[in-house]
Order: sequence, then structure tokens, then C-alpha cells
Amino acid sequence: ESEAAHFLRGWSGVSDFGLDLEWKPTFQAGEAPSRSALLQISSGPWVLIFDLFARRRMRSPMPDCLWKFLTNESHTFYGMGLVEDLARLAFEFDTICHGVDFARRAWPEIVLGGGLGGLGNRVLGTTVQQSKKVTMSNWQLRPLSQVQLTYLAEDAYLSWAVADHFLIERKAPVCAEWPLTMAELYAGGRKFLEHGLAVPKPAYDWTAARLEHEEAAKAKAAQRISKAAAWAVSEAQGRGGPP
Repeated sequence: ESEAAHFLRGWSGVSDFGLDLEWKPTFQAGEAPSRSALLQISSGPWVLIFDLFARRRMRSPMPDCLWKFLTNESHTFYGMGLVEDLARLAFEFDTICHGVDFARRAWPEIVLGGGLGGLGNRVLGTTVQQSKKVTMSNWQLRPLSQVQLTYLAEDAYLSWAVADHFLIERKAPVCAEWPLTMAELYAGGRKFLEHGLAVPKPAYDWTAARLEHEEAAKAKAAQRISKAAAWAVSEAQGRGGPP
């Protein structure tokens, strides 16, 4: 913990970071999600890899220095599929972060495909190749291999580097509507509530986020029904049936 605190102090004055989480993958539908095992944060060539799994049995699984750093409102975190990572931090550790998910709302020049490695290769000109065998590792096992450590650092660094490319090199700031909403974090973390894995007494009241998520889900369902009805009418008219 003291090493992490010392590392984080080196980022004083920095506001943009790449972030990624790893956990043991699950393969059965409806299976309880596994707990987060590793947290990676990057800015520039420096990457902090923090072992969350090793602290699981401690009274405070998220050290204060890291909690304060992650919840600092002046810090913005970036990543691919970040909604899952930030939802886990929120529901497992009661840690609410401000972040932009490349896969949701970000710079329009971003073209998805090939995961974070593919995005980095297109935007930065890198030649990253990430193996599914590594990405789907059991991240709870120790010690980590050198290949795993390289992947952990690589993912966090690419998340930062892609954001830095647009923010600094292209001078393209983040739009106000891009950061993930609390409703999106609720949707991503709802499974932790369903399986009784969320923090028992969270500091944040999720009621408004839950209601917003439910309203959005109803609107999407109504839209699907409307599209299906319009398609059915179109098909009937095409066959010469009643309008």
C-alpha cells in the first residue's frame, strides 16, 4: 500500500489516465461474476498494477490512497469496455470514477474492431497482438507470468495513449456527454446486486440511477416493438395483404 501511495504521488497534477481491470472469466450464463483481481492505471510510460485479489480478505480491500485517487473529480479514466470496469469499482469497492469508454461515446474518428489492441494499432501505429489465451487467463492465480504482466501494462498504457493522442496531439477535448452515466454503471453492476456481491452499505444512493436505467430499458423495448410492427406491416403490404 505504501508503494502504491508513493507511485500515485508521482502523478500529482496529472488528470488523464488509462484504466483496466482483470478478473477470473466465467463461462456459464447466469453464473455469479468473479471478484476483480487486478487494477491497472497508466499515464505516460508508467503503469501501476495493483493486486486487488491479495487484499480481498482485508477489512478495507481498497486502500485509502487508491480510493482517493480514483474518486478524485479532476481525474478522468479511459479504456475499452470501461463501463464494466467502473461498474465493478462502484459495486465491489464503493468507488465512483469519472470515465470515458471508447466503445460507447468518444472521438468520432475511433473505429472499433480488434479490441483495444486493434484500436491502438490503428490510432497509434503500433503492432500489438493480444492472445485470447492471455486475456482470458485466471487472473486470481499467482505468481503472474511475464507474459501476463506485459499484457497488463500494455492494456493500461494503450488506454492512456489513445486518449492522449486525441487530447494532446489532436487537441480534441472530451465532449460533456461522453463520460459514463450513473445509470450505465448501474446497468453494468446490477449483477453484483443480484448475486449479493455488492458492498452492503454503499455511500452512493443508486435509486435515481436504477430508475433511469429502467426507463431507458422500457424505451428500448417499446422501440423494438414499434420496429417489429412496422416490419410486419411492410411485409404484409409487400404480399398484397391488408395494410
